[in-house]
Amino acid sequence: MLIAYAQVGPPATVQVWVGLFGTANPPQLMMDAGGEGQFTVLSPLRSIRDSMTDAAGQALNHRAILQLTGLQAGTSYRVTVRAGAETRSITTSTLPAALPQKLDDTFNILLCSCYSQPEDASGLMGSVVSQIMLRPHMTMMLGDQIYGDLPIFEVGERLFSLSLQTKEKKEE
Repeated sequence: MLIAYAQVGPPATVQVWVGLFGTANPPQLMMDAGGEGQFTVLSPLRSIRDSMTDAAGQALNHRAILQLTGLQAGTSYRVTVRAGAETRSITTSTLPAALPQKLDDTFNILLCSCYSQPEDASGLMGSVVSQIMLRPHMTMMLGDQIYGDLPIFEVGERLFSLSLQTKEKKEE
């Protein structure tokens, strides 16, 4: 399964978090916006540390961050992500080149926090969210979510591993 979520990037850039689930051998990723922009892989496919593996112990879930640069600032784009035969399209906008200096223009930020869909049996939250008329320039997910697939955890894990190795050498 392929999932794609737009992230905030620099102006004139579209940045997308991509998740590939249920495959030990993920295909190469591609992204385009109708031939506009230059495609780069900001963070290559890495396994998500969720302990989901196949019978051989290979990780089944992966993530990457892709970018399209050289786009127009403050412009909406239809972006398509491809992983093998699977595709996902999203519509997203690049940030404006500068924030509005007067009150006659807007810059909308959507602040979000924890949401557990199973706990919204009546669908009230989904109904409320679907009625938001403004499209935000930026969405900020705040609260007590745990982002276990962020690269910082991998760096931390490597540093912890190195400190253990150093400690073991000192004890020898």
